[in-house]
Amino acid sequence: MTVSVVDCSSRTSRIKWARNAFIILLLTLILLAAGTEIVFRYIILESRRSVFESPEIPDIEQIQSNTFSTWRLLPNLKNVAIKKYIVDGETRELPREFVVSTNENGYRGASLKPVGSRVRILTLGDSTTFGLCVNDSETWPFQLEKLLNERAGFGMYEVVNAGTTGYTAYQALRRIDEWIALKPHVVVLSFGNNDQVCWDGISDIERHRLTAALEPDAHGLRLLAFFRLKLLEMARKADARPRLTSAEYLDCLDKMRSAFLKSGTRIICICWPQASQIETPEQSLLYYQEALRKYCGEHAVPLVNPIPTFRDAGMPLFCDSVHTNPAGCVLIAKLVAQSILQLETSGVQEILAPVIPR
Repeated sequence: MTVSVVDCSSRTSRIKWARNAFIILLLTLILLAAGTEIVFRYIILESRRSVFESPEIPDIEQIQSNTFSTWRLLPNLKNVAIKKYIVDGETRELPREFVVSTNENGYRGASLKPVGSRVRILTLGDSTTFGLCVNDSETWPFQLEKLLNERAGFGMYEVVNAGTTGYTAYQALRRIDEWIALKPHVVVLSFGNNDQVCWDGISDIERHRLTAALEPDAHGLRLLAFFRLKLLEMARKADARPRLTSAEYLDCLDKMRSAFLKSGTRIICICWPQASQIETPEQSLLYYQEALRKYCGEHAVPLVNPIPTFRDAGMPLFCDSVHTNPAGCVLIAKLVAQSILQLETSGVQEILAPVIPR
């Protein structure tokens, strides 16, 4: 069979055309993907503006940094009025408007004193420690410092409020190096309220792994990471999986306890009360509260349980179902102060010696 020069030329032209078309298509897809990634990154950035770029403060989330799994308070906030917060994706009015100020570290309150100049007490927790619905001077960490210094007769104690709204024990564990670098003498841990909550069926541990590529300083394709997250959210939407299981919650607490003990820091835990437990005296401890009680008993960790004191108080102590009002914060502070003072008389003098007057 004879193949003409014309047929060969035609076939070569078709091959070249197909190759060029493929290259053009490939380049188009690459440019489209790159453009989509750039637009997506811009959307993420725009959707997570900080308080300094917002014309108003609609909710609590806008005083926190633009991270997806381990957010933190923005530094150097000055008397920012908070009126709203987000619950289940809806913006709602807070039961009590309050004002927030943070120091250069992003902790609520005044600047830190030089290391070693005070007995430093670090308070770690969620919005109950942060002080949702109470002003800076009404939070229980602020009241704790005030009570301890009044008893000492001078500014011997410094209480650092590192509570962050929405936190579980997992977020606190991820910042453990930061906490240890503060060189606290005592750490007060108060977690569990958010740990047992179900968000979208994805645990905090999974969420961190999936959203790592979405963080502002991360490398890699954010669009791909976003789709992976959304696919898992859809798959888990009907699940009743909490942010941390009881075992995960205790594991995070245990890792923090071990890390603090290695650095010479003593810890105290709080079994935070729910309003329903005060209103209904016969209500027993919730499952994560009971798990915390057993853990503290097994590891000789002092546990502050305000529930009996709250039941005997005979006054309103809550702004909502879990956040205490100023009177409730004072009671929490008194109970924590008692626990700290008991530490001072049970072998912690050596740690505090440099700042205890002779």
